[in-house]
Amino acid sequence: KKQRIWAKNFYGQIYRTENDSLKIIKHVNTSNPSYPQFTIDDDCNLWMYDSTQLSIINDEGVFIKSYSYDKIGIKTEVTSIKYFNQKIYLICSNLSVYEFNPGIEKSVCLKNTAEEKNITHSNILIQHQDKLLLLVEFENSAKKYQLFSLESNTIKPYYDFKNFDNSQRIYSIYSDNINVWATTSAGVFKINNTQAELFFKSEKVSYMLYDKEKQYWFSTLHNGLYIIPEHQVIKINSSNSKLNENNFNFIKKINSAKFLAGAYSGNLYEYDSDKQEINIAYEYKNEQFYNVKSILNTDDYIIVSRRRLCIIEKKTGKQYFPKLSNVRDIETIKDTIYLVFPDMIIKTTLVSLINNETKNYTTIKKSGGKSVEYNPQNNLLYFVLGEGVFTYDLKNSWTELTYNNEKIYASNIVYKNKTLWIASVSNGVFGIKNNKFEYHYTNNNYLKENNVRTLTVSDSNIWICTENYLHRINLISHDVSLFNSNHSINPKDINHIEVENNYIY
Repeated sequence: KKQRIWAKNFYGQIYRTENDSLKIIKHVNTSNPSYPQFTIDDDCNLWMYDSTQLSIINDEGVFIKSYSYDKIGIKTEVTSIKYFNQKIYLICSNLSVYEFNPGIEKSVCLKNTAEEKNITHSNILIQHQDKLLLLVEFENSAKKYQLFSLESNTIKPYYDFKNFDNSQRIYSIYSDNINVWATTSAGVFKINNTQAELFFKSEKVSYMLYDKEKQYWFSTLHNGLYIIPEHQVIKINSSNSKLNENNFNFIKKINSAKFLAGAYSGNLYEYDSDKQEINIAYEYKNEQFYNVKSILNTDDYIIVSRRRLCIIEKKTGKQYFPKLSNVRDIETIKDTIYLVFPDMIIKTTLVSLINNETKNYTTIKKSGGKSVEYNPQNNLLYFVLGEGVFTYDLKNSWTELTYNNEKIYASNIVYKNKTLWIASVSNGVFGIKNNKFEYHYTNNNYLKENNVRTLTVSDSNIWICTENYLHRINLISHDVSLFNSNHSINPKDINHIEVENNYIY
C-alpha cells in the first residue's frame, strides 16, 4: 500500500524497505521446516502464523493481536497465508482452506471436491484477476501438482499438470492478469483456462515477472536472465533445444508448420512450429557439408546448396549430389533450373542434376552473383550480379536495371504481391511494379538506414533488415515499426527471414 517491498530471509527475519535501507520487522522461529509465509493487509500490518495461532504485527514491528486456531475453528496445520479482499486465506496440510474475516473474527471453511488432499508445505497462493489461485504439491501421489481457484466459497480445479513428470519441479506461479505462468525445471507453462503452452523447453526457469514496460523477465538456474519484450520473442538455441550449434545462415518454409534451417556447418534442421520442436534433418555421413547458402522447395524435391549441391527427394529422403559446388541461389521455371555461382550462371534441368549429366549444363553468363528471382508477370528473371542488377528474358538477352541512371548494387531480391523488391547495399529498398519503380524506401522517408542486409515480404508487410534495425513497413498504411536489441533482436545477427502464420522467423 505504501510502495514498499517486504521480504524474508533464511534466518527467519521479515523485513521491509524504508528509504534506501532494509528494516527488520520480525524474527521468526526457523525451527519450523516450512519457514512460515506472511502477508500484508491494506493497513500495512503483517499477518503471520505458527503452529498454534495467527498473529498481527504493525509495520514497525509492534505486536497488535493474535487468534488461537481453537478460537477461529482451524483444526489442521497451516501451511500458507494470503490477504485478499479484506480477508485472510489460510491453507492447511489436508487441503482445507479457511477464509478468515478479521472484522467479525470468524472463519469459514471453503467447500472442497479435490480427490487428493494430502499436500506438502510447498504451496503457493497468488491473485489472478478477481480470484485467488492455489498451487499445491501432493505428497506420495502419482499426481504431483495441481492448480486450484478459490471463488464462491469453493475450491475449484483450475489446471491439472497431469502430463508433468514426477521428477520435475514447479518453482513458482505468476499472473500477468491475462495468463497464469508456471516456472518449472522443464520450462515455462503459459496457462489460459485449460490450455497451456510451453516455452524455454528443458530450461530450469526459477521465477518471472511482467514489468510496467510490458516486458517479461525470466530467471533461470543455469543460463542467466531472459527478457522478452511486449513483442514476443522465442529464441531456439543449443541450450534449450536439440540444436548442436547456433550459427545459422538460411531458413526456408516447407509448409505452413515446417521449416528447414541451414547452419554454417552445413547441417539442416527441421523446425515444427506446431510441436515447437527442432531436430536435425537429412543427415548424410559420406559427404562433407559446409555453409548452407540457399534452399529451394519444390513439390517433390528440396534443393540445398551446402558446399556440394544436394538434391533431396522428399518422399524417400534419398540424396543426390551433382558435381557442382558453391551455388549461391537457385530458381526454377517449369522444368528449367537456374543456378547462380560467384563466377557464372548456368541453366539445366532437375533430371540432369539428379543424373549428373554435365553435358546438359548451359552457361548463360560468365560472370556471377548471389541472388535470383522470377517475375511471372513479365516472364523475366532478375539477377543480383557483382556488377549490378540485371534482367534476363529466358532467350539469352540481358538488360541492366538502373535507377536515375545509377547502378543498383544489391544484397537480395524478393518477388511478392506482383512487386519485385530489391534490397540495395547503400540506397535503401526499391519496389518494381508493372516494370516501373513504384517504391523507394530510404532514410529520407521510411528507413533508419540505407544499408539493407536482407528483406522479405508477407501479405501486408515488408520486413527490412539494416545494420542496426529490423523495419516493418505496412504496405497499405505505410506505418513503420522498428525492432532492435531493445526487443531482444540484434539486426547484425540476421542472415535470412521467413514469415508465416503471424510469426517472423
